[in-house]
Amino acid sequence: MDRLLKDMEEVEKIVKWAELQFPRDVVDDLRFLLGLYPNEGVSKLVELNGAEVPVDASIADGVYRINQAGYRTLACCSGIVEEHRGAKYARTCGYLALAYDERLLSALILEAERLGIVAEESETYLQRSIRIAVNGETDKVIREKWDALFCFLERISERSGRNGPIPSEAGL
Repeated sequence: MDRLLKDMEEVEKIVKWAELQFPRDVVDDLRFLLGLYPNEGVSKLVELNGAEVPVDASIADGVYRINQAGYRTLACCSGIVEEHRGAKYARTCGYLALAYDERLLSALILEAERLGIVAEESETYLQRSIRIAVNGETDKVIREKWDALFCFLERISERSGRNGPIPSEAGL
């Protein structure tokens, strides 16, 4: 199937064009829907994929660690309410989008209930990805789920070797 847009450069060109055509609030909505709206949360700069990017402070260290372990983060949001007070676009839950790996997705699905997450195949910035949703009734519960998820991802990485294959069984 042919794609309407080939890459994020084309997406950014459309946003630039929209800036000349529509009111700012409409363009902001478009940026948000396309993943180009600036991070409004309390963030910390983290080196990911060769660039420093703002990541929500409560998950920044975990995101950095899993990227050092060989995963590639495409996008994320903590879902922590206290980090996003006053944000124009409040999230209903946190999420982590990782570059797609079939065995990683299978392992996450097997462990989803124990970790309190939802993992599914998705697309992020025009790339096939794994989207992991992390939500809870309170910020404390969400933080606990993030900690469990990062620990799980690091254990899988340790068992498989950095950048190596994901073990086929999830019971670690």
